[in-house]
Amino acid sequence: MVDTWTIHDYDEIFKDDKLNIKSNVIDFAHLIEQDTYKTSSTSKVYSLSAKFGIGKTFFCNKLQQVLAKDKVKVGKLNIWEMDFYDNPFIPILAELNKLYNNKGKKLPAKIIDSVSKFSSKTLASLCEISAKVASNVALGVDATEVCKEKFTSETIYDDYNEYQRYLKELKDQLTKWSSKQSDSPIVIIIDELDRCKPDYAVKTLEVLKHFFDVPGFVFVLALDEEQLKNSVQTLFGTIDYEGYKRKFISNSFMLPEPDRLSFAEYLYEKSEIKSYIEKIQQEKRELVFMVDIYNSFYCAHTYSHHGDFSKEEIAKRFNLTQTSESIIKRYFAAYSELFGFSLRKMEQVFDRLVLFVKQISAGKELFSPDLATFLICLHEGDTEIFNHVKNIDNCSIGIIEKIFSHTTNSVAYSIYKETAFKKFKTFNRNIAPEVIDVAAYSYYANRQTEQLQRIIQDNIDRFYKENPENWMYEQGAIKNRNILSYNSKFDKEKFKENYCKHIDFIAHFD
Repeated sequence: MVDTWTIHDYDEIFKDDKLNIKSNVIDFAHLIEQDTYKTSSTSKVYSLSAKFGIGKTFFCNKLQQVLAKDKVKVGKLNIWEMDFYDNPFIPILAELNKLYNNKGKKLPAKIIDSVSKFSSKTLASLCEISAKVASNVALGVDATEVCKEKFTSETIYDDYNEYQRYLKELKDQLTKWSSKQSDSPIVIIIDELDRCKPDYAVKTLEVLKHFFDVPGFVFVLALDEEQLKNSVQTLFGTIDYEGYKRKFISNSFMLPEPDRLSFAEYLYEKSEIKSYIEKIQQEKRELVFMVDIYNSFYCAHTYSHHGDFSKEEIAKRFNLTQTSESIIKRYFAAYSELFGFSLRKMEQVFDRLVLFVKQISAGKELFSPDLATFLICLHEGDTEIFNHVKNIDNCSIGIIEKIFSHTTNSVAYSIYKETAFKKFKTFNRNIAPEVIDVAAYSYYANRQTEQLQRIIQDNIDRFYKENPENWMYEQGAIKNRNILSYNSKFDKEKFKENYCKHIDFIAHFD
């Protein structure tokens, strides 16, 4: 364990940290590094709690690397992959033995045979008793007499005494080992506990308590707290779960909500989507909307009114965000939060978005990153709402507000009633802020109705806007790289219909 450190000492470990968990991992590592051997103390068991797919495995991998850099003996195992063993004791002991193995020496393993022999004999006897009683119940066979035949001192008591002897031998050796590691603990990270069968998950807790409750040892369990609670109650019925948990777990650490924007950026960079978009751009099929700041008729008067160029700077910053890359990253992250996608779900949905862009790239259609990201996430987040939105022609307010606003006028409310307000979060404008409303910066549009000034909150709204020709007419204030001109023939309803067909097709891919 290092005596002094700075957060930059771990930069190499976290160069791929797209969840912004660096400080949490380092702090957690340095906390458990204090759980060194102390006479008459016990092992420490920490739970790393988060819902399935929120990044526990990534956290565990980084934790292992930080501890290893700090010269702490640390092992990690995926307990879910090991549940073909009847008893989790075996893989845990094997992982400890990897750390212990020094110059050919190994931890005492006789306990394994003892446990197996004791358990198998007992189980075999119980099965035989059950079979005999079941088949001879009409003959009046006494289960007590059968038990006397099977549970003799030779089959049970001797095995039990042997088991106790070998368990003491193991614990003595573990204690001797950890006492020599007095400047740092011995750490085992157990991942994927929440994916195990209920009995196996609970059995793992029991094993840690009864076999490895040795001072100087630290166990970190990555789990979904709610899933563990369900497992315990499945086995034992309605019990005091918190009281039960405290028997086994010293402290619980709740993994913070992930930074979905950072993760969306990571998914974008690691995928092939960029190459497909570049092909679309080369063929001038990328449909994005920016403000034409210097259009003398529509915009210039507003932006530089009386020498005040502050609005021009706002418009410039807005235009920098109007690329397929930026739109996809920001809106994919915001929709993922809206629907409560886990990190694993985000990966699955983003894979479908890549397939969609790949399909558009191969054809001759225009590519709208706004519409593509919106419809893909909507389809994966809520198919019922997606099917409803397919039939929306015109909308006098922003389409996201129309669907998800926490009012009784929203589409979500019409489908889910009051539960809609719990089902969907509000759209995060810190991730995907409202666009600059062209009407607010257009000399012409300023003379339009107040309603027109409010209608565009996101560029996706242009595909759901009333009077579809308006945004074409506003080409004087909007740039789209000449993909569409004022006299273009653009059927927005047909455009949306084709996008929905593509998405329905992609939905068949697993």
